[in-house]
Amino acid sequence: MFLPFRIKLLNQLGFHQNNDRQNWIKAANYNLFNLKSDHVMVDFLTDSGTGAMSTKQTARLIAGDESYAGSASYHNFYNVINYITNFQYIYPVHQGRAVEKILFSIFYQVGAKLYLVMAISILQGLILNIMEVKTRFG
Repeated sequence: MFLPFRIKLLNQLGFHQNNDRQNWIKAANYNLFNLKSDHVMVDFLTDSGTGAMSTKQTARLIAGDESYAGSASYHNFYNVINYITNFQYIYPVHQGRAVEKILFSIFYQVGAKLYLVMAISILQGLILNIMEVKTRFG
């Protein structure tokens, strides 16, 4: 079926003067969580991304096979990752936080030293929680 229109995703970025940005940060008591989102051009505070997708990414998303199991999308994904890494076991996970929880739960041993950059408070909380659970319950 032909649709007589094009779908576009567009979110215009606001460019602000340096003195405006300084005033907003000062008014927010230097707490980035207190800034209004329209005062932020590029958000590096979160590790979840900005939600922006190219037209090619959006097209692949729309054309994707959403079967629960055995989807062509999964097999394409598996083949590419296997080709790049030569890993046999590849498990896609919906978000980085889920991967961190799985990996830290498996690899952290009580008494182990972890050298990490804890710039993201959610990651720090996750790791400390896993460390506590493993210390208490083994």
